[in-house]
Amino acid sequence: MPTVKKKLRNGEHADAKTRLGFAAKLAALPIPGEDGQVSRDFSEHTDAGHDSRVSQVRRVFLGYGVVAEIAAFFAKYIALPDEMLLVASAWTTAAWLSDVWDRFPHMAITSPEKRCGKTRFMQLIELVAPNPYSTSNISPPAIYRLIESQTPKPTLLLDEAQSISRRGSEASEVTREMLNAGIDRGTKTYRCGGKDRDEVLSFSIYSPKVFALIGDLDGVLADRCLPISMKRKTDADVVEQYRSRIVEPIGHELRAKVEAWTAANREKVAKVFDRLEPFSIANDRMAELLMPLQAVLEVADKKRLPILQEYAELLDAKDREAERMSPGVRLLTACKEIFARVKPTAKDGRFLKTPDLIVKLVERSEEPWARLSHGEQINAETLARLLRPYGIKPDRSKDQKHRGYFANDFQEAWDRYTLKNPV
Repeated sequence: MPTVKKKLRNGEHADAKTRLGFAAKLAALPIPGEDGQVSRDFSEHTDAGHDSRVSQVRRVFLGYGVVAEIAAFFAKYIALPDEMLLVASAWTTAAWLSDVWDRFPHMAITSPEKRCGKTRFMQLIELVAPNPYSTSNISPPAIYRLIESQTPKPTLLLDEAQSISRRGSEASEVTREMLNAGIDRGTKTYRCGGKDRDEVLSFSIYSPKVFALIGDLDGVLADRCLPISMKRKTDADVVEQYRSRIVEPIGHELRAKVEAWTAANREKVAKVFDRLEPFSIANDRMAELLMPLQAVLEVADKKRLPILQEYAELLDAKDREAERMSPGVRLLTACKEIFARVKPTAKDGRFLKTPDLIVKLVERSEEPWARLSHGEQINAETLARLLRPYGIKPDRSKDQKHRGYFANDFQEAWDRYTLKNPV
């Protein structure tokens, strides 16, 4: 049977039974609460007689400190794997300490289709997050003026954020550039203002931000977000009906508790953060972005740090897979395997004429080189264009008779971007 880890690597939600089994393992952990003491049995914090399977999963989070209580609150109304609940809850707690961090990641809530619970999740986060502002349409000037004017910094919740990924619109380009830079504390944007528009005004663009959208973010912005993937719930995913007049007071009470906890533990969390070692994963940026969540869990719920580490490792594995699928890295990998079978000569070492390299690429029938562009095979111009960003250019053989590629010119790119198989 696939493990939770394998299911998540494949982008699947664990079914209710698997989620319950995973949660039961967590329940066995003696997790300290806010006072550092092991919490009471979680069954004391549940409603008698409420025995749905998802409710049992939810009980795992109750009574184990502020982060877990946020997770339990979220789990009542949305269906998510436990570690994503933990990540979202730790992020929401860490958002209250945004002035402590050097940089703080955005959180991206995505789904393949509508009606997967994204907007509901945003409503829940809004109830607990610091100084929340929820919108589905906001202009770039409104973003930076809002952030600059608010103390504490606002949590921006941008629903229906597909437009952020659209190219071509000037507003979306400006918004994307601001969001790309807005994870770093102290980052500002500059605009002309004043009575005669002759003054240069600075605006802070650093604040916690959550996006909800159908599809995935791509490019630079995706690299600055913690992804939370949602799917449409099945009959096995039992969640409670959301009624605002009932849920909002509960959320506001929880927000007050989170605010009190972060105020009381600010210095402790900051000291932990200053000496914290990031998770050892290949994606250095993601490891750094997870550090605020690490620091919060170190203080609030240390026994759950392995779950955050598993989330980091899953993201890292997906990053590596995505990188292997990029045209540039696929081409580097193919060339590495091709050159490994080229016999070196005393004169040129490993050298292939451009037409010969193209023939060998096209022969790799499971790869796209025979039908790369409009059904046409890769040519010399496209080959050079794809390799250029890696510092690889065609050159003349030592006798100047042939134009092609030297294996030595690939070596640095192979070392940096491909699996470590020697050539």
